[in-house]
Amino acid sequence: MPSYPVEFFSEAKADQVFELPWSISSGDMNTLCSVPKDFGGSGGGFSPEDLFLQAVMNCFVGTFKVMAKLSKVTFTNVQVDGKLYVDKNNEGKVCMKAIHLAIGISGVDRPERLGNLVSKALREGFIINSVKSEILYSLNEGTFGPIC
Repeated sequence: MPSYPVEFFSEAKADQVFELPWSISSGDMNTLCSVPKDFGGSGGGFSPEDLFLQAVMNCFVGTFKVMAKLSKVTFTNVQVDGKLYVDKNNEGKVCMKAIHLAIGISGVDRPERLGNLVSKALREGFIINSVKSEILYSLNEGTFGPIC
């Protein structure tokens, strides 16, 4: 178990040219970000909205893998397809309104435990617990609804 607090560091560098993507890095990983075309940008990199959705999706995947390992449940594959809805909230401010996660898990050795493991991963994911967006999910094509 880690000793808390745990610190993570990232960097973003951009120049003033609106149309150009900027670089981001975390550890040894580097990629490009840009303002999405939907918001008048040129695209060409991950948008902050892409990264927000990826953070939630990858939080689920990582937490599920930990929960499965601790529960000694094996599986062949986990895939999450996500959709982020950017809209205005009740105060008229644009926000990350809702996220839908379509979760597919195959080759589970104890399928009767799958629903509980998924629910636990969604309840205990650090990033999932940190966002205000409504999060809905479906598991293997069946809709279960909100997690929080």
